[in-house]
Amino acid sequence: IRGARTEATYYYIDGVKVPAGAGTGLPKGAIEEVQVITGGVPANYGDVTGGLINITTRGPSRQFFGGAEYLTSGFKVGKDITDIIGLDKFAFNQVEASVSGPLLFRKDSLGNKSKPLIGFFLSGQYTNVVDNGPSYIGDVRVRRDVRDGIEANPGQVLSTGGDVALVNRTEFLRTSDIESIPTRQNAGEVIYTASGKIDIATTQNVQLTMGGSLDYSNRQSYNRNNSLLNPERNVRTKELSWRAFIKYTQRFTNRTSEEEKKSTIKNAFYSLQFDYSRYQNNVQDFVHGDRLFDYGYVGRFTTYRAPQFELRGSRWVQVGERDTLVTFSPGTQNPYLAAFDNYYFNALPREQFPIPALFGAQIDGGPYVGYYQDLIEVQRRGVLLNGNRPVSLYQMWNNPGFIDDPNGAEFRKRLNEQVRFTAVGSADIGQHAVMVGIEYEQLTQRRYDLSPVGLWTRARGLANFHLENFVGDSLPPSAIVQLPNSPFPFHYYDRLFSADAFKFFSGNLRSALGLDRTGLDYIDIDALDPSVFTLDMFEPDELINAGNSTLVSYVGYDYLGNKLTRKPSFDDFFTQKDDRGVNTRAQAPFQPIYMAGYVMDKFAFDDI
Repeated sequence: IRGARTEATYYYIDGVKVPAGAGTGLPKGAIEEVQVITGGVPANYGDVTGGLINITTRGPSRQFFGGAEYLTSGFKVGKDITDIIGLDKFAFNQVEASVSGPLLFRKDSLGNKSKPLIGFFLSGQYTNVVDNGPSYIGDVRVRRDVRDGIEANPGQVLSTGGDVALVNRTEFLRTSDIESIPTRQNAGEVIYTASGKIDIATTQNVQLTMGGSLDYSNRQSYNRNNSLLNPERNVRTKELSWRAFIKYTQRFTNRTSEEEKKSTIKNAFYSLQFDYSRYQNNVQDFVHGDRLFDYGYVGRFTTYRAPQFELRGSRWVQVGERDTLVTFSPGTQNPYLAAFDNYYFNALPREQFPIPALFGAQIDGGPYVGYYQDLIEVQRRGVLLNGNRPVSLYQMWNNPGFIDDPNGAEFRKRLNEQVRFTAVGSADIGQHAVMVGIEYEQLTQRRYDLSPVGLWTRARGLANFHLENFVGDSLPPSAIVQLPNSPFPFHYYDRLFSADAFKFFSGNLRSALGLDRTGLDYIDIDALDPSVFTLDMFEPDELINAGNSTLVSYVGYDYLGNKLTRKPSFDDFFTQKDDRGVNTRAQAPFQPIYMAGYVMDKFAFDDI
């Protein structure tokens, strides 16, 4: 309104101010009046910079009535998005019903019902639509038969100047493989709205009103980048807005109409209202939900290692370990990515690792290539490790299995709560309509953002951070072995432990695996199942300071996504520790308080 941003337009429903971003959906039958103010906003609405929309819902009726209606534009009759019959290809269906009437009457001296003492109104609406925002240009996708072929064999190994590279078969799509469809894929939405109100006329001049409304939506957020190859990965967004109020109104009237006409003060009343509003927003992957370590899991990578030796005098001294083989077992959490990697591990020949390489011999330029030598080699050739995402197609389309939300983190929460009290007094004094009021409002905003795909990369970097390289001869060997046909003995050494480099995550993971918390065991992160991990294995600093990125961001929640039960101070962020002895890094929610008072006078000139 008036060119202002969306958040500059204020909504009021039955006098309840709707927090920015919260739902304003109501059943059509519940709306009695809509007032749109585009300029000259009255003082009782506060500091509105754009426009204002004031909605008044229906109140109870003197007689019972009810109604229902059903609206449809078509039906989805099959599994495919094109299996829609009806007036259009969007399958809009809506059911609405309302009921109202008196619950208790005031009786006259003869015992007959005179005026309703308590009345109610209740309305509800259910909406289900396959495409909640139809586009004039429709949508595009790979033909179903082509998609089936890609899913069966998602990868292709290409020769690249003496080496090989794994690429996605989607790189070789042709125009004939793509089709246009009228309906956007996985953009459906289910909406529930409800509104209710109860009026209690305690006396002729006193009325108590209680009411509220609810707006719930469950949708997949359409992502154009996913439409061609990856529509199943449109994120799931759930929003719930509800509000409730109680209002007390007392009017002051003269005993007779004659006295009312002669009175200087007319139409006097005051009103007190208390209301509470709540808005929740949860975004997560449609498939994985809150199983955070499933987001980036591709499969089990098992790395085999062998000790490396250096001849020092008359001894073979261990100076380290070397990866010799990586095997892969596909997971079920992200089947396309698993099939992509599995193609690589079955497409290339098996090789015998050259034993002389363990004793310092150079193997470059020989017959051994090392297709499966270690994680670095397989990743360099295109294999996706746990926590990796497939590259996009032409920097336009997300390949299958790509989990992303262009609007923010793939797992996030929002929680806004608003408590508000208003008091209004009004009277017509002569030619003046005077209104006096006060308002108190406290808004509490909380947010939580997590990038779960990156948890695997972070875990890989922390698990063995405290293990330093082997330093032969600096300490006594852990074992001395004399092998047959070797004139020199083999001296084995343990890894060195660095207390300064020990990570909280590493200790918790080792405890969960039944290992010594500060042990020297090398943990192969990519060989573990996602069920082994929990988010509380990390301390906050390990997720906030995650290399060049931040995996978690929060206000009003702790780093695990739990709502704070107390308000931490600024100093608590730096000093507060939990029962495990780690800094909580708690951040208080955003809680502004708005207070206002106003006096308005509306008057008329008899003659100007």
